[in-house]
Amino acid sequence: DGTRSAKTDLLKHGLNVTGISAQDAVMVGDRSFDIVGAHANEMAAFGVLYGYGNQDELEGTMEIVHASRMNLGDFKRRVTVEGIDELDRLTENRARSVIVLTIHLGNWEWMMHAANAHVDIPIDPVYRRLHNAGSDRFAYEVRSRFGGEPILMENVARNVLKHRRRFRALVLVADQSPGERDNVYWTDWLNQPTAFFTGPATIAQLTDFPVMFARCRRKSRGHYHLSLVPIVETPGQLTEEAIIEAYVRAAEETIRDEPESFLWSNRRWKHQPPANQA
Repeated sequence: DGTRSAKTDLLKHGLNVTGISAQDAVMVGDRSFDIVGAHANEMAAFGVLYGYGNQDELEGTMEIVHASRMNLGDFKRRVTVEGIDELDRLTENRARSVIVLTIHLGNWEWMMHAANAHVDIPIDPVYRRLHNAGSDRFAYEVRSRFGGEPILMENVARNVLKHRRRFRALVLVADQSPGERDNVYWTDWLNQPTAFFTGPATIAQLTDFPVMFARCRRKSRGHYHLSLVPIVETPGQLTEEAIIEAYVRAAEETIRDEPESFLWSNRRWKHQPPANQA
């Protein structure tokens, strides 16, 4: 009847109505939501390619689910990292924090743990609460492994001010569609008018922390290469719009180089620009 649009809730309802235990059920789906929903309900899942999803999306989701069972050694073997020398330069040998912006390309969940595994960097991901409680809980558990402290976007300003003298990497997957209450910046991205929330730029200006872009390139199934690239070294000297533009251009270049690894299904263009910005 449409009251349970989230796949996690829909599967849970189906198990309750039929009386079938999760251990005796299997989810067969074509999208990432199907796999995450099955995992949240402790069900087995199989991905298929005759629907709307694709192989990269399904394999990436399976890998993210598997991350809950991997140790730091696993991440170190499966993800190579470059750009640590630039990170050390920008942070004055880790005397101040750095903001790392990335996109839904490659395996954005693995790369945080990989950087930690290679060079022991404290990493605190900034995130938005997901609408589905089961999916939100799963994402939090994956991101908080190995000492990470996920920070809700609405709490990030207070958190940053409180801990501004402690070295860490604040990581944001910043290509999500903004919420209705967000301050947004409209620009052309991938030949479409696109809104970006300005939160990352606000944090950068507030703290003067340098900003890096993280690209997680897929090498083969289950293996990636993470590149950390400086995009804004002195945010206090730039406008918020200029900071977001630096991120937007890095993100677009990355997607054009590897379009098959981008999560095209995240409804990025569901909003239209207001009349005065169209």
